[in-house]
Amino acid sequence: MKKLFGGLQTDYLDGFQYKFTYAWEDETGTMTTDGMKLRIIPTPEGYFDGLRNRYFYNYTDHLGNIRLSYSDANGDAIVTGDIVIENCQTFPDGSTACNNYITPGEAEGANNYYPFGLMHNAQSYNFDNAYNYKYNGKELQETGMYDYGARFYMPDIGRWGVVDPLAEKYRRWSPYNYVMNNPLRFIDPDGR
Repeated sequence: MKKLFGGLQTDYLDGFQYKFTYAWEDETGTMTTDGMKLRIIPTPEGYFDGLRNRYFYNYTDHLGNIRLSYSDANGDAIVTGDIVIENCQTFPDGSTACNNYITPGEAEGANNYYPFGLMHNAQSYNFDNAYNYKYNGKELQETGMYDYGARFYMPDIGRWGVVDPLAEKYRRWSPYNYVMNNPLRFIDPDGR
């Protein structure tokens, strides 16, 4: 399966993600492409990012929500966030010039959700993370909806975008309801 969004192309094959990457941009703004590269290799504990050559672990809660993605790149068993380093230099005339630069940490992202899947913006952060699986372990699309396979879920309103294909079995509930309006206890593994 292929997904196109703007200039980004992602191909999916049995959970593996191939991404069309750009190698560099010259002074005229022309992008030179590096072609399709194997980017994401899923594993039971997380994923391997082929572009950065690093393994990332996913910490999930009891509903399968990915709460934290991290790596242990230096092998010290301590996960750090980005560190801002200030480098100051004093010149002979007494003036000082300082530059700040960021050393990337091992925490890739932290996600906190409202009960129906909308992210807390103030308490969630994601860095350059190509792995877009978040709430209930489902892929967050660029449109803000989660792909459950059979249909798409809109966390901002806590409802599905289309009628439940099995709506006849649950006549007491609206066909747009998500997990019988109890997201703390139930999940919907595939959108049916």
